[in-house]
Amino acid sequence: MDYWIDKYGHLDLSSCYMRMGYDMFKVMNVSHEYYFAELQNLVAWDGLPIRGMNSEAKWRHLICKHGHDGPEINPIRDIELERVKLLPLIKKTISGLGDIDIYWQTNKKGNTDKIEIVVSGSDADYLVSLGYFDDHYVLRSAYHAGDAYIRKKVIPRGTLVKRIRNSA
Repeated sequence: MDYWIDKYGHLDLSSCYMRMGYDMFKVMNVSHEYYFAELQNLVAWDGLPIRGMNSEAKWRHLICKHGHDGPEINPIRDIELERVKLLPLIKKTISGLGDIDIYWQTNKKGNTDKIEIVVSGSDADYLVSLGYFDDHYVLRSAYHAGDAYIRKKVIPRGTLVKRIRNSA
C-alpha cells in the first residue's frame, strides 16, 4: 500500500510533492492504487451494491476534469488534485458513514432514476451521484459541487428521503 489518509479523511498526496509542485505521475499512481484497492465491492447505506466500479474509465472519470475521461489521459493536463484527494469521501458517503442528505431524483415518467448524496460538515457540498436500479446502484460521478449548485439544482429537483448524521 503506497497511499495514506490524512487527518481530514482525504487522500494524502504529500509524498507526491516535489519542491515546485506535484509529480502528477505519482499522483496518478497513488489515485489508481487507492481506487482499485478501496472503491471496489462498495455497498450503499441501504445494503444495495454499487456496480461498475472495476473499470479504468470510471477511475479516470472520477479523478479528471469534467470532459477528460476518454481513453487518452494526460496526467499533467487532466488530473485534478482536489478530486484525487477527495476519493475517500466516495466510500464514506456511499456507505453512509458521514453526515449526508440523500435526495431522490425522478425522471419524466415519475420513476426514481438517480440518487444524489450531499455531504455536510467539513466536506460540505461534496456530491455523489448514483444511478438507481431496482437491485443496485451505479456511480455516475462524485465532485465538490458548491453551495450554489446544491441549492439551485439538487435540492429543488429532488426529494429528501434520508438524512444521516454520524458526527459527534
